[in-house]
Amino acid sequence: MTEPLIIDVVRFTARVSGTLLFLVLAASGLSRFGAPGVWLDRRSAAMFLVFAAAHAGHLLALVSWAALFPASFFADRPIAPLVAGALLYVVIGRLALRAWRCLADGRLRLTRAQLVGLYALWAVFAATFASRAGDSGVHRLLAGAALVAVVLRLSSRSGAEPPLPAEVV
Repeated sequence: MTEPLIIDVVRFTARVSGTLLFLVLAASGLSRFGAPGVWLDRRSAAMFLVFAAAHAGHLLALVSWAALFPASFFADRPIAPLVAGALLYVVIGRLALRAWRCLADGRLRLTRAQLVGLYALWAVFAATFASRAGDSGVHRLLAGAALVAVVLRLSSRSGAEPPLPAEVV
């Protein structure tokens, strides 16, 4: 496996993961626009699990890069962002567990703390794509999708529903 191939996989899985996360975030707002949005909203728990699986692929690609090409992987990466990224994988794992429990209902219903985690994930993806928007049309598109997703979420009726009590976790 070559380093350029691994880097391409890292980039691809990040973009796919971001797109899936933005769809999960926007699902409740998209439900106002007809059957496809309702369908997505009713399957937001499953969609989050697809996001978590895609991002696990991203993690696997990153670990492969670090293991096979440590000099280039660690050359421009301070330890703090790596630790923060690892903590966000814990958030993804916790949210995936919650999504698994929501599969019967279909909709991803979250506690306040889980919502904070979801918005933290959104913020990281949005900031990452926005920081690269000047370099790439794909990143501009993804940064725009991040903005649209959060606007839809915040403007939706179900996005404004009160969070579940903490003991439901």
